[in-house]
Formats: sequence, structure tokens, C-alpha cells
Amino acid sequence: MTGTTCTVATCKSNSERAKKEGELIRFFTFPKKPEVLKQWIRLCRRKSPFDPKNKRVCSKHFDLDQYEDMIEARLTNKMPKRLKETAIPSLNLPSVPQRNISKQRNITKRNRRMKLKKEKRIVERSLIDEAPKQHNLPQNMPACSSNSLLQDISNQSPYEILFQKYTALQEQCEKLKNQAQQDKTEIKNLIATNKELQLRADHSQKTLDAKLKYFLNFFTPNQVEVFIEEEKPKPDGPAKKILRHLP
Repeated sequence: MTGTTCTVATCKSNSERAKKEGELIRFFTFPKKPEVLKQWIRLCRRKSPFDPKNKRVCSKHFDLDQYEDMIEARLTNKMPKRLKETAIPSLNLPSVPQRNISKQRNITKRNRRMKLKKEKRIVERSLIDEAPKQHNLPQNMPACSSNSLLQDISNQSPYEILFQKYTALQEQCEKLKNQAQQDKTEIKNLIATNKELQLRADHSQKTLDAKLKYFLNFFTPNQVEVFIEEEKPKPDGPAKKILRHLP
């Protein structure tokens, strides 16, 4: 397609297409300052080196604060035209250089294959370590049972073994969840019982305070203390004690 195109690797902006579609896009030349020019080239993420003299970057990659005539453009309700000398592309940029994308895909596939091989070796090693030995079997077990068991284990693929372990872990997880729910219910019951006992204790304390206040209408505090001390052992009866201390 003819027309000016954007140099950013993943950008498909084109001046001819934008003109046909009525899209307002501006294309800016690369800056002259070396330090700013290096950043523009790096942010374009091209897979191969290029000459920036004849290249352009479109306005889709610049924030509004990067324009020198932003205030004037807002007042006239037009699109800004001039970038600041220090303007840097910051919008809609590729995060990974194009030349590294295919490499990363190949690395990801290779790592996945290596991981599967490693898991397979671990499972096979665990099967060898966990395989029953002849001298560990009970004496009343037939001699062929060991070979048949080994044959059954060897017929299972590593993924079947892992699936069996996964199923066992799931069952164990369900049991733990049920136990946790039971413990939670028991804790709620204990909290309710504790509240009930606390209410009873408060009621008993209020009753004792009322009785003590009533006794203080007839006895001095010292007499009440003596009465309480005498009541701690096995008392003869509260009525006799009260009559004994009446003035």
C-alpha cells in the first residue's frame, strides 16, 4: 500500500488509508537529538536495523502532554501539530521486540517439552522406588502376585499415576473441608454456650449484690464479712446465723 506508514513494529497506520477512512493521524519525523533518537529507535521494536531519516512515527504513540502546541490546539479545537524536542513515544507500543517473539515461542515450547520429560522421569523413578520387593511381601502371598503387581504398575502411564494421586489428594481435600466445617460448627456452639454461661454469671452476680445490699440495711459491713467467713465451711443454716447477729 502506498502512502506514509508508521515505523513502530506492531502499528499498521497508513496515511492513504487514514485519509480514505477519515481518520485524523499525523506522522512525525525522527528527532535530531542523539539521545532522543536512540529512544525512538529502541521503542519502535523493529526486528532489523533501519535508517530513521526516511521513517515516520504516527500520532497514535504520543501522549497529549508531548505536544508543544497543545494549548493552542485545544483553543482552536484542532489536532496538535508540533512535538516537543524531548517527546518520547509512550502509547500503543510493542512490549517485546519482533525478532524475539519467535525465539520466545520456541523457548516456551522447548521448556514445556523438557518439563514433561522431567515429570515423566520423576514418576518413573518413584515407581521404581515404590515397587514392592519379594522379601517385603507376606509369606502367605502367592509368589506370582509380586510380578503381577509390578506388571500392573508398569502398564500404567505416568499420567495415569499422577491422575490417581490427584484423585487421592482431592478426596483428602474434601475430608479436610468437611472436618473444617464440623470444627467451625463446634466453635459456634462453644461460643453460644460461653455467652449463655456469661449471662448466668452476670445474673448470679447481680443477685448476690442485691442480697448484700439488703443485708447491709440490718448489719454493719464487718458483721457481713464475719457472716461470710463463717458460711464458708459447712454452715449450721443461714436462718440461725442471721438471728445470731441481729442487734
